[in-house]
Amino acid sequence: MILRLCISVLLLFVGHFCKANIASPYLTETTASAAISSKNMAVLSNTIHIKIDKDFKTAKFIIEYTIQSDTIGMQIPLLFYTEDYKGDFLVWIDDSTVDVKNIPKEYLNKQDTIFPVFSNSFSDRFEYDTQNKLVFLSNGSLNYSYSTNQFKYFESIISQDIHKVRVEYTAVVREIKSGWMKEYSFEYSLEPIKDWKSFKDLNIIVEQEGKVKELETNVGKSNENILQAKNTWTFHGTPADNLKFSYLPKPNKLASIFIKISPKGLIIILSIFVFFLNFLFIREYRKRKRTQNKIYIFILVLITIFIPFLLLVFYIQSFDFIDNLIGENAGRSHEYTSLVILLYPIVLVVYGILIWLIDLYIKTRFAQKK
Repeated sequence: MILRLCISVLLLFVGHFCKANIASPYLTETTASAAISSKNMAVLSNTIHIKIDKDFKTAKFIIEYTIQSDTIGMQIPLLFYTEDYKGDFLVWIDDSTVDVKNIPKEYLNKQDTIFPVFSNSFSDRFEYDTQNKLVFLSNGSLNYSYSTNQFKYFESIISQDIHKVRVEYTAVVREIKSGWMKEYSFEYSLEPIKDWKSFKDLNIIVEQEGKVKELETNVGKSNENILQAKNTWTFHGTPADNLKFSYLPKPNKLASIFIKISPKGLIIILSIFVFFLNFLFIREYRKRKRTQNKIYIFILVLITIFIPFLLLVFYIQSFDFIDNLIGENAGRSHEYTSLVILLYPIVLVVYGILIWLIDLYIKTRFAQKK
């Protein structure tokens, strides 16, 4: 009956705690890239202006292109790719708003008719696959694949003069939660620039609202050489295939201490403490030479069964404990930690043997003093 009760309690705990976390370490974020330029269009310069809000949750992207066409008439000068942005996607040409369109479904019905006419005005690497995706090809191998419903374009009568195209949208931050702390980042693909007919200057401006955060970037130091509310970068060509500005918050002092100790360290400390208490209990019993041997054995059995299980539960819960100390910036992505409970039979046997050896040692020692 006691054995059944113990098994029932164990199963209840197992059912509660064995929930493996297999969620994605990435949360929904805005995906965007530089515009795909028409073959007839020269991009003279490109400015990317990123205004990050004070909470580092969203950023307003203002992207300006200076273009010049070889031909005159109605054209599709630029094709834009942006996914999961917040609010509206707005485009101006020469300070006049234009009607932004999605690629019509009829362009996607037959690969050998309307769509090639549309796609062939862009890069030779710009192709349409059988699964309704627009694909970039590099050296004969698939490099980038995008869903057609995420592309936007506009048509306008273009002269051979120089024109300004401005794009605005609000991007949602990317959250990477694979570590103790979430990493926040805004990314922007520069890869399509490789296919522009000509390109000279790239200017990047990053502004931060509120308290200036320690930004990390993959394009080197800014022109100012010091982190401030507004930083600028200037490049002749592209500095990287993917532009990234990220921020990794620092944990508070208490959380930092427990992160350094780690759940493994916590479980070792607690195990030593509990083991020492068990040692004192056994020594106290043998010292007093109690005659109620059945009660003593019963207590030892309960200790042997429950202590290893509770230690494993403590290990599992220590992750949540540290996450709660960190607060809203905690990653909370500790995959499969709960499955440590499967080690219970092994820990039970090892712990039981240790308890039995300690009891035997103390019992023998007191017997020798008689």
